[in-house]
Amino acid sequence: MNQFESKKLRWKLTIGLELLTSILAVPLAVLFVISAGGYDFNQSIGLIISSTISLTTSFVVPSVRFVILGKLLKNLEDKNWFILNSKEKSEIKTKILNFPLYNSWFYMIQWSYGIFAAWRIMHLFFVPKTIESLPFIFLPAIIYPVLGVSHFFLTESTLVTLLESDRLGDVYTDTRKNKNRWDSY
Repeated sequence: MNQFESKKLRWKLTIGLELLTSILAVPLAVLFVISAGGYDFNQSIGLIISSTISLTTSFVVPSVRFVILGKLLKNLEDKNWFILNSKEKSEIKTKILNFPLYNSWFYMIQWSYGIFAAWRIMHLFFVPKTIESLPFIFLPAIIYPVLGVSHFFLTESTLVTLLESDRLGDVYTDTRKNKNRWDSY
């Protein structure tokens, strides 16, 4: 893997996950809050603007994921890969295998920030009553499982070609260190 392939893979993953979040999850979350909170038109516009601002500022988290994945994939470049011993190669493959699970922390941090930020920014437009704020409390219970599954499988399907490549396909990994196994829970 060279730097171009690494960036291509990271951009594909980042854009895919953020499109999933921006086009599907955020609008559904906003619709849920509007309908469950009984918002009127002006309140709905305030929430939409607040959510857009919150979404934009939350893009810091995917940027961090992009950098962390870049550091991990840098090990697969020829100049770094061929100086590694078999144990180090195995550790790198294990980290890549476990990355879809660790990626869950990124969306949880992003959404935890985003939900709270949207609620706080919304106060610039109107001060919500308790009943209008309640949907924000229930939103994580609704959105986290949906995003968890979709982010996990999108990340896994993006990394599968890398894991099946000639470089990593024959590298042995200790299955006990693989966090994605069902029997490890």
